[in-house]
Amino acid sequence: MTKQEFDNLLKECGLKTYADLANLLNISTQTIVIWNRNENYPKYIKQALKWYKLSQRYGEKSDLALYENLDNKLKLLEEENKALEKKLEYLESIKKIIKTRLSQ
Repeated sequence: MTKQEFDNLLKECGLKTYADLANLLNISTQTIVIWNRNENYPKYIKQALKWYKLSQRYGEKSDLALYENLDNKLKLLEEENKALEKKLEYLESIKKIIKTRLSQ
């Protein structure tokens, strides 16, 4: 792959800078600079970028968006859990009252 092909593939993926790609792959920007200097890209990079591009096309979100979505779901589940705990307390108190009345 040439530097031009690499840069074009980045643009197609919506990655504006090498730092964007570095963050996505969890590598240093300097690594990408070295790839470019020698036009010696890892064998996986072309396929990885194509998969990333496909994931964007099908509406899959980046890891950050995924984690934000999970965080929102967690908050909703915590709220639901609190409501269920209150309902359980109420039902336990009713159970206690019924037991007391039945034992009399």
